[in-house]
Amino acid sequence: MGRRVRTLDKELRVFFSTALGVWGGPARASDVFARQHGFDDADAFTAWRQDLMVQLEVGAALSPTELGRLIRIARIAVYDDYYGAGREWIHVTPSSQEEAEQLLQRAGTELQALGSQN
Repeated sequence: MGRRVRTLDKELRVFFSTALGVWGGPARASDVFARQHGFDDADAFTAWRQDLMVQLEVGAALSPTELGRLIRIARIAVYDDYYGAGREWIHVTPSSQEEAEQLLQRAGTELQALGSQN
């Protein structure tokens, strides 16, 4: 059986690129944070983030594992005041937290659909 993948629509790709870009600003992942999220260290997280931003730009398909990790990391960028933009999200991105939550929910629905495919 082949690997299940999902190519995200442009709206989700732009949203996730924005969320990943927030991490390049004042939000910096520590080694502890990176390890808690499955990376060897903060440098590995940064490399993953930068690579994924390129993949999103070209519309590459994501595996369920990558999409799940992306949703978790984006959620932190949107809501966490320490690691992410948190309350500043609306000031540093073109969308509100409500719009971001709708996109996160839609991506979660797509991830669930991937898991239910035979």
